[in-house]
Amino acid sequence: MGYGGLRIVILDHVQNTLGWQRDELRWALISDDFRVLHQESFMPSLDEFQAILKRFEIKSTAELYRKYIEDNGSSPGIEYSLACEIIPAIKYDKQSADPSDNDLNEALAIEATKHLNKALRDNPDILVYLPSVDGDQQSISALMKPLAKPLLSNIESLIEKKPSAKNLWSEWLFWSRVEGQGRSLESLIERIKPSPLSDDGILGLPRNVINAYLEECKKNGSWHKAAALLKTAWDREYNRLKDNPDGWTNLKNDNLGDALGVPLMEAYLQDGKPVDADEIFKAVLDLGGKFKDFSKIIELAKAKGNESLAARWQAALAR
Repeated sequence: MGYGGLRIVILDHVQNTLGWQRDELRWALISDDFRVLHQESFMPSLDEFQAILKRFEIKSTAELYRKYIEDNGSSPGIEYSLACEIIPAIKYDKQSADPSDNDLNEALAIEATKHLNKALRDNPDILVYLPSVDGDQQSISALMKPLAKPLLSNIESLIEKKPSAKNLWSEWLFWSRVEGQGRSLESLIERIKPSPLSDDGILGLPRNVINAYLEECKKNGSWHKAAALLKTAWDREYNRLKDNPDGWTNLKNDNLGDALGVPLMEAYLQDGKPVDADEIFKAVLDLGGKFKDFSKIIELAKAKGNESLAARWQAALAR
């Protein structure tokens, strides 16, 4: 867990910094008012480090959140932030040799679940504004799986309102893995209408979401859907380069082929549209673009019965 108001400074080979000499490897704890609380030339063990924190009465972020709630009563934002702080600390192992470890993890899961359930019940829109959840999905699934379904239902409704929110997508990906029931990203994306004007990813969606969507389309054989999504991004970037080759763009003509051309051509070939794939190939070359590795597409074209097209592509690249 994080520690509020604490800076952990690790500097290697420094001179005239905190009076450290060249070729020293040191670390220091520095307070908010920039006082050096503790410094050493070796990294302590976890127990030693916790003892140092206790000596200076340094509390974790989770402890600070608990103290705030204790002193001030219910606070939706703090409670949800506390849950997000607790979840990464859960490391549940059914085979653990020390049962007390799992007792602690179960207690943490119960505490986080209580705060998340309260947020869902009383302030469901709060997920829009707060940081993404992270943690060991396997541990969380063992202890908090029943919470995943109502959380995902809420997150999906918020995503439909604000599809550009990265934290919502991160939460969706996290809790869908916790749920472990193969929830469809494809069907969710089909329900939303992201902005085609956004420069953040494709169609306004974060790139990790797009990558997950494309992988799901491939797995399901939905190549026409993958092609439709990639084509929108392709048109945007291709037209930018064509109309203003020296202007700003997400992609340059020397990597347009690899970043968008190759995956789009793969989708077209898999969808039985070699003519469309050939148009993308020609467009990349017309812009002066190149392909770092085109062997995968050549082999795919041959496997789909387009040997003459594959031979023509090979000849064009060999010039």
